[in-house]
Amino acid sequence: MRSACLSFVLIGSLSACGGGSTTEPLPAATLTITAPATTMASGTTLQASAMITIGAAAPVPATNVTWSSSNRDIVTVSPDGLITGAVAGSANITAQSGTTSGLFTIKVVPGEASTLFKYAGDGQVGAKGSTLFDPLCIVILDAKGNMLIGEMVTYAVATGDGTLQPPLTTPTDSRGIATSGSWKLGPNAGTQTVVATYKTLSATFSATAQ
Repeated sequence: MRSACLSFVLIGSLSACGGGSTTEPLPAATLTITAPATTMASGTTLQASAMITIGAAAPVPATNVTWSSSNRDIVTVSPDGLITGAVAGSANITAQSGTTSGLFTIKVVPGEASTLFKYAGDGQVGAKGSTLFDPLCIVILDAKGNMLIGEMVTYAVATGDGTLQPPLTTPTDSRGIATSGSWKLGPNAGTQTVVATYKTLSATFSATAQ
């Protein structure tokens, strides 16, 4: 009877010292988004990719990735990670693979100019030989309606023998507006014009001299 008790104590002691087991935690996984640039022009595209890194292992392409944009008015992203810029601004692109996600910030700037918009000064009426009250104002827009800042617009009298006070060439300011000097009408009654130009684009302002 005593030997049976000793045997039980011995077995219990062995189990307490070495019979348990521990599980090492799995290495953390991270998802990284990469793209050729962090700034893009409106109307252009960038191809993004998502890579998964587990612990110290080399990155591998993420699978079953879901892409999304924090502001679809600024940028959109396709199911395969193609980013398209629209309105100027910044937005976050998110990629998620399983429970792991990553974030990428993209900035959109205006694209190529497509339109000169006559913001103010068109269609004025004044006495012949007088100086019109309002200056001429142009806004340069890209295909998505973004305003271009710091671009030079040139104004020149086209018909009517009037004159323009400086500046004849002026940049679009922080509001996106290029403002001419004062327009003095020519000596004859009728329609008179000034042409604003930016690279290959132009817009014609008309005024009526009475």
